[in-house]
Amino acid sequence: DEGEFGFGLLASPLALGLDLPANAVLLDAVISAAIPDPDVPVVPLPLEDVVGIFERSTGNPIWRHFELFSPGGPSYEGRAEVELVVRMISQVGNYDYIVDWVFTQAGSIRVEVSLTGIDVPKGVESRHLDDHSARSDTAFGTLVAPNLVATYHSHHFNFRLDMDVDGPKNNFVLGRLKSVKAGRKSPRKSIWTVENRLLRRERMAALDDEESVWRVESAHDKNALGYSTSYVLESGGNGEPLLDPEDFRRAGFIEHDLWVTAFDADERFAAGDTPNQNPGRPGLPRYIANNENIAHADIVLWHTVTFHHVTAAEDFPVLPRESASFELVPANFFDRNPAIDLRRAPFEVLPEP
Repeated sequence: DEGEFGFGLLASPLALGLDLPANAVLLDAVISAAIPDPDVPVVPLPLEDVVGIFERSTGNPIWRHFELFSPGGPSYEGRAEVELVVRMISQVGNYDYIVDWVFTQAGSIRVEVSLTGIDVPKGVESRHLDDHSARSDTAFGTLVAPNLVATYHSHHFNFRLDMDVDGPKNNFVLGRLKSVKAGRKSPRKSIWTVENRLLRRERMAALDDEESVWRVESAHDKNALGYSTSYVLESGGNGEPLLDPEDFRRAGFIEHDLWVTAFDADERFAAGDTPNQNPGRPGLPRYIANNENIAHADIVLWHTVTFHHVTAAEDFPVLPRESASFELVPANFFDRNPAIDLRRAPFEVLPEP
């Protein structure tokens, strides 16, 4: 959908109290409006009220513990969770895409992608599932109104994450979760562990989710316990393309959930600079063709968040917000929980002693 238009170019103004809380701060943006042609000048394009920043209380504890049998009676300790959110909404044709960057007090960065707007419809003969034509009319979609089917479809969002964990020299370590037999003296039959492997070349790091841990480590720095400081990418948005490769040759990035490449300033877009016009396989498949070194290097993660939208009657006439997310989580980056000594939130109501 977005193709060569630009996600930023299609950003829409935000409304306080509707698109985001009334306490949000709205910011303007300036983007470059130009096509990738050296003969066409870059024109600065101002966009008003397209970025919103706000704090929110999630209603959850960021950590807590209750002790029923502590000396002197039951005791409780915890802290309320407050997040900082940076939001934009891009209106691409019939869909509205909400992108939130969420910064937590535990040191993680979460990206939430939400969909709303209008499903792509097609006219059909059927008015009800009992009609003789309904079986063929709904083979690839759902009847959402008389004579109207919302077709099944997919959305793929790729995020280019230029990682610099304690500096530009990083390693990508793939952790495979595997079960092993327990020792003969154990009452258990099996346990599980993590088998870590340093990936050294780009072609080794075109990955799909297979009970694995995706870790970016500093090549030099360690925490107080001796572990390499790192961040782990955790995702709830992995998914298969569900298409023949020829059907997505200009969007080859959807073939894998994660790609890891050596940093290159000219490699900016997962589908290349001109995906709509490109006759070949642009973007990530081409970027990894030279199989560059990614060990002890400045590396970039490219993560694809996938929605396979099985349409329903509730999608009509406007789709309720649907979300998926991924998170960059500190893993031995700190020496202990960075949220352990947060001050109490003024809205907390503590239990009676």
